[in-house]
Amino acid sequence: MLGIHAETAQERKQYVKRWAKLMHEDVERTLAFQRAYLEASKELYGQAPLFDAKLMSSNSPHNGQASLVDGDRLLVFVKLQDCITCNTVVQQVLARSAGKRVQVDIYFTDTKEQQDEPRMVAWAKQHKLDSQRLAQKTVTLNHDKGTYYQVSQKIVADVPVVYVLRGNQLQQWAI
Repeated sequence: MLGIHAETAQERKQYVKRWAKLMHEDVERTLAFQRAYLEASKELYGQAPLFDAKLMSSNSPHNGQASLVDGDRLLVFVKLQDCITCNTVVQQVLARSAGKRVQVDIYFTDTKEQQDEPRMVAWAKQHKLDSQRLAQKTVTLNHDKGTYYQVSQKIVADVPVVYVLRGNQLQQWAI
């Protein structure tokens, strides 16, 4: 905030350098915590995945032919920028879920809170997302904030990817 209201370029530069240093330290702390978490998880649970595929029923949607049922929740992981395939997948998911009582949560893996909010709104308009579904929150736009990792146990997002949550069962869903 001080940098925004700096009265000189030199003063602004001092604040920017402080901010850059703080952000660098914050990233280092976050990565250190993530490494500690992965180590603790491995120590406690070994290589067990977050979701045990054996516990999922055989009627879980697992391919493009599976139909959606009322109450399903789709978790769609995409990039906001430079991903034509992501845009195509989102359109296919929205088309297949239209007219059904299915929640669609779109997670952007390459955004940051607040600074990317206007870009997300512009993206929604550009892709003609149904404003009624957005207002009713049957379609949501979200920053990933670790959701992809919780679902996939992968640190680097390999997107686009879609998961369907039916009851307590989560399964990757090929669109």
